[in-house]
Amino acid sequence: MKHKALKILKWTLISFIGLFTLISLLIFFNKDKICRAAIDEFNSHLKVPVQISEVDLTFWSTFPSVSIDFKNVFIRDSYPNSSNSDTLLSAEELSCSFNPIDIWNKEYQVKSITLSNGSLKLKVNETGVNNYDIYKSSSSDSDDQPFNLQLNSILFSKVRFSYENNQNKQLYQTTLRNFELKGDFNQTNYKLDLDGKLLLNDLKSGNVSLINNKELSIDCFVNVDRAENKILIPQSIIKISGMPFSVSGDILKNNYQLSVKANNLKFKQLIESFNHQIIDDVSKFKANGEVFFDLLIKGDTVKANAPEILCDFGIKNASLIDPLKKTNISNLNIVGNYSNSNKKREGLYFDKIKCNTQSGPFQASLSVTKFNSPHVVGKARGKINLKSFSYIVPFDFI
Repeated sequence: MKHKALKILKWTLISFIGLFTLISLLIFFNKDKICRAAIDEFNSHLKVPVQISEVDLTFWSTFPSVSIDFKNVFIRDSYPNSSNSDTLLSAEELSCSFNPIDIWNKEYQVKSITLSNGSLKLKVNETGVNNYDIYKSSSSDSDDQPFNLQLNSILFSKVRFSYENNQNKQLYQTTLRNFELKGDFNQTNYKLDLDGKLLLNDLKSGNVSLINNKELSIDCFVNVDRAENKILIPQSIIKISGMPFSVSGDILKNNYQLSVKANNLKFKQLIESFNHQIIDDVSKFKANGEVFFDLLIKGDTVKANAPEILCDFGIKNASLIDPLKKTNISNLNIVGNYSNSNKKREGLYFDKIKCNTQSGPFQASLSVTKFNSPHVVGKARGKINLKSFSYIVPFDFI
């Protein structure tokens, strides 16, 4: 019995070695032809030719898949008279993987794409023309093409992404540290899984910076319906600087909306996340209370208007003690909102600021408008050392 098992194991190993040897030989003898076909297929679908310094075909390091690795990839933007300094996409490496059996069939079904150490820069100019209109349909039937995209995974590793719309004054910049999209991209309806870590470098609407330099962790999914041109975002939890936020929304053919909420968020967690550099000793720092946050972004995908942003926020029954900086705040309650809606003048409004400090009770209201040249209006009663508020409003001038 033992001898029979060893014999089966022996022939199994021989079969595997023989199969790997055959695949290796096929790759070796067809390497140039496969790489050339891949580049031709890329360029057949692009109005702007892709520039590549080197192409390699690997198997052993990517087993059980075969991978085509494009080195130093560059695609310039689609604006007329653009030059090699006008980058749409650049990457140290772009890899496409497929099944080794495809080499035998000479039909390559690309299953996954990995983009590493690069940048993707999407732009819209003042007249509404974008720089990413680079795709064209192939004149040949897709079934006759040697390479076909049957994607189920797109991975971004250390990729800088930016979207700049000069028509409606929007700027989004983020770094995709390790971010993967997974789904059956060829289906009309499919679930798209989002998983990874990002650095939100800057999210700006007009002259208002909504968020900058914050870590974001995502592990959720969205439902994609290509026939109806819509993406539905079911209620999911994401983490910004380690703090949980509830996200939901939809992107439809003519409009979109996104809701971001946080209820009963701990005040101490907020302070530590946004002020960790100025807290001298976390063990001696004490804070209690809760924070609420309710953000709604609504926009029109047809018109070039800036999205409507409505945000309610506040702090409830909070206290803060930092003996090293001699800060002591109690009974802190703040109610505020931001809006750029046509129904209300764009501004940041603090309807209520109320607390007790070493100087005694204090209450105030405040509004900031005209962000190009800030106009501040407010009223207050009581005494307060503004240094006490440096944790809550960490401006350099306080």
